[in-house]
Amino acid sequence: MSAPGTAPTVPKKSPSELKTRLITGSLLSALTLYLVWAGLYHFTSLVLFFAVIGQHEYQKFAEQKGFSPSRGLGLAMTLAILISSVFYSVTLVNEIMLLGMIVTFTVMLLRPHKRVSPFLDAALTTMGVIYVAWFFSYVIHIRKLPEGAALITLLLFGSAFTDMGGYFVGRKFGRTKLYPRVSPKKTVEGAIGGIFTAMAACSGVGLVCGLPFQHCLVAGVIIAISGSFGDLFESSLKRDVGVKDSGTAIPGHGGALDRFDSLAFAAPIFYLYAVHFML
Repeated sequence: MSAPGTAPTVPKKSPSELKTRLITGSLLSALTLYLVWAGLYHFTSLVLFFAVIGQHEYQKFAEQKGFSPSRGLGLAMTLAILISSVFYSVTLVNEIMLLGMIVTFTVMLLRPHKRVSPFLDAALTTMGVIYVAWFFSYVIHIRKLPEGAALITLLLFGSAFTDMGGYFVGRKFGRTKLYPRVSPKKTVEGAIGGIFTAMAACSGVGLVCGLPFQHCLVAGVIIAISGSFGDLFESSLKRDVGVKDSGTAIPGHGGALDRFDSLAFAAPIFYLYAVHFML
């Protein structure tokens, strides 16, 4: 393992690893789209599955730094926020979140055992709930909207094509580093390419699903930019710990946070745009 705060060594992917990544990504994408259109409960089951894995990966990050966030509280709050999102409005879920944060702070700061820092343990537990549960709850809230399945499809395609466009455009034309301290391989040219491929993908989804063309273009920009910040945020967590991937849950892709990091930031922002402008 690399020293905390240093860049982990990233080995070059072999053809077999790339093949595994392609097969796994294709199967996961097909399953996700099927569950999105199958219904709210079907889709939520997938969100819950990966949220539990993501919470475990996040807690492992904190433990590798020497802290002791509460796994039990983090998992309980994650499940409570996501399940309540299925049945209640955004406003009520946010109120549940508020009460949960008060309970979390109280329990964490009053734990009897000696800790390196009860304050940081409480803060890290809360951050995990916000990052893995609260942010991702907006994926469920989007699915509950009118045309929710189409909007989720738009979000997923926009996110996926941001990654693809960023990779291929950056590889071909990338010269200017975007944020080398956190992600040395990302370039400004790749980020711009990701925005345009996201716009193209969202426009295509809009035509198929009957969503307004102009809003799909704007959604592509929003998803690409906010998703890129989500990707950089998770990269900063991994760099601080000194690991390449958040886990091994998805062969060829790493962990759940590696695969869905951009959605954590993109989903809440896209939800706000959809509610206030698209619908």
